[in-house]
Amino acid sequence: MTPGYDGMFLGVHEEAHLIVLSLMAGAVLGAVYDILRAARLSVKHNTAAVLVEDLIFVVLFGTVYYAFCVELLEGRMRAFALAGFSAGFAVYILTLGRIVCGALSAALETLVKILGLLVKTFKKPIKHLCGLPFLSKLKKKTSKTSCNN
Repeated sequence: MTPGYDGMFLGVHEEAHLIVLSLMAGAVLGAVYDILRAARLSVKHNTAAVLVEDLIFVVLFGTVYYAFCVELLEGRMRAFALAGFSAGFAVYILTLGRIVCGALSAALETLVKILGLLVKTFKKPIKHLCGLPFLSKLKKKTSKTSCNN
């Protein structure tokens, strides 16, 4: 042990600043997770899709935590930073996350309905146009004049 070393490589002021940053990073990750939650509420997901989404999120969470530690904690993984990430995530999800997730879910449901209506509206005309004789002849002509002769 080196003289004058008390076991902390950061001072209390720096650690307090870093805990606030880790809380904010956890809240931002909570907002990212809200996008996944809203998508799950708006569009049916099977179990495999939920598993893949959650695995991607866990990798993202771990990557952000690792980058945080490398950039701000001199490459040391610290429990207080992980606790800050987790607490920021939890506080966001339990408070603002409920409102944001509900609003995102409603917006996505509306978008899905609008897209479904557009597909339903234009499906018959497009199908009809594609079945017209002059379009099928044009299609045959273009295939004969391709460069793959």
